[in-house]
Amino acid sequence: MKNILIPRRLEDRAERHKIITQRKIQEYIKKGSTGDLNLRNAPIEKLPDNLISIGGGLDMQDSKIKDLNNLESVGGSLDLENSLIESMGHLKTVGGYLFLGKTPISEKYSEVQIRKMIKVKRSIYMTD
Repeated sequence: MKNILIPRRLEDRAERHKIITQRKIQEYIKKGSTGDLNLRNAPIEKLPDNLISIGGGLDMQDSKIKDLNNLESVGGSLDLENSLIESMGHLKTVGGYLFLGKTPISEKYSEVQIRKMIKVKRSIYMTD
């Protein structure tokens, strides 16, 4: 009798999670980048080059994201809380709230400095 409870290697799981996340983003782009995109806990460090806009909100809380790359606009709120974000890339506008608590970027820049870089319609939350 074979043991069906043999655990898979963790490396394979992490790589599969990355591939699934990348496919999810590409499907979102293919469908016109409308609505919200939930990438909470995403294992990717950088958004793909061809993701330019998000029609709704973008949730990347607790993710490994370090760079927003070519992303220029988020129609709703952008949640990067507790992520590893170091660069806002080409981001110009956020149509809702911007959450940056517990991030490297919130330690590097003040709210005033971030507002000079990015037009945020609502509040910016920098603390936990």
